Amino acid sequence: MDRIQTPAERAAQGAVVIQHPASAETPTNSTLPPIVDWENLEERGAPPSRDWAMDYWIGMGHVTGLWGRGAIGKSFAAQQIGTALALGRDFVGRIKQPRVVLMWAAEDDHDELWRRQLPICKRFGVPLSALRGMLNIEPMAAVDCSLLESVQGEVVFTSMLQALSDQIAEFKAEVVILDNIARLYGGNENDRHQVTRFIGGLNRGAAATGAAVLLLGHPAKPKESEYSGSAAWENSCRGRLWLTDKPPDQQHNIGQEDEDEPPTNDKRYLCKRKVNYTSNDVAILSWVPEGESGSYEIIQAPSHSGLIKRIDSDHAKRVVMNSFPRFKQMGIDPVESTSSQNYLPKLIRAHGLTEGFSQYDLTRAMRACMLEGTLKKAQIGVYANRTPRFGLIAIDRPTEPPTPRPDAA
Repeated sequence: MDRIQTPAERAAQGAVVIQHPASAETPTNSTLPPIVDWENLEERGAPPSRDWAMDYWIGMGHVTGLWGRGAIGKSFAAQQIGTALALGRDFVGRIKQPRVVLMWAAEDDHDELWRRQLPICKRFGVPLSALRGMLNIEPMAAVDCSLLESVQGEVVFTSMLQALSDQIAEFKAEVVILDNIARLYGGNENDRHQVTRFIGGLNRGAAATGAAVLLLGHPAKPKESEYSGSAAWENSCRGRLWLTDKPPDQQHNIGQEDEDEPPTNDKRYLCKRKVNYTSNDVAILSWVPEGESGSYEIIQAPSHSGLIKRIDSDHAKRVVMNSFPRFKQMGIDPVESTSSQNYLPKLIRAHGLTEGFSQYDLTRAMRACMLEGTLKKAQIGVYANRTPRFGLIAIDRPTEPPTPRPDAA
């Protein structure tokens, strides 16, 4: 059987790009899949375990998003992750076995990918030849590689989706890396239906091998945004990873810098913002330059116990405690009663002091401070009828040595 043409070859021969939507999406037969047979499942016992390409970071059989602002190093991180998967070598999570990887590098040419791969292979201690048949990268910078386009007001999948599906089947790819949304998605990023349809198309394209799909994207301009467009980008993906040069406890200030502002240092935080069936976490990486390029080194592995949650919790408690002096200066006595207009989390929100936290987060932080003894309910005066008036007071505690921050390496 002849080798399936690459997308670049198809484009060079003038392959038709736009298809009628039915040609890309209509099943070959209209029979619905069988309904769940509960009796049969009862006889089979336990269901199979969930399968992970990278344990608790990238799951098999669905789309995981990798977001980060321009120039932060997403493409390089994706190529290094793809190499680790192809070699079966642990990266930020355990990789149980080598996986065949297909990567569409839609913004990079052949030589740039080559330059990047050399230091990556050196970090893993292998020659380029060790990747033969396992890491398959398509340089797509000069190719129109849109998978979905808007044609006369209607969004349709293009022939490139079929080309992608053909390659996945040909290479028996188990992991597919798509870099990035801006080159591959021609719909309205704010349209929930179009976004959901696009993610569904990626899942169908990878269904032949049950591949994991890692999709790269950029955040929007507005403050506190970690992805651009509809919330469907997060809701339709089973997972979302976030690559940044800001420590996790500063993530509530994202969006204040220019979207393509160069990184401020060589440290990167790969944050697990959403992955179904597991908790949030973070790995701290360092960019190690070498020659024309470099590679990422892990300087703090994920805690697997929710390090990022603990960091966010500590930050929320600081927001609560730092609000106290300001309210006292304003002559306001915060209380812990939810029915009062001086309910502390409500006051923090009303005066714009949340630093990105929700009232629910602040309520949990307030209660944590009370349990730790830094906040206490006490009598703060009397009402006109001489009954006691209660409120919250801050308790000064002995100064303790500061806990080392994750970025203090």
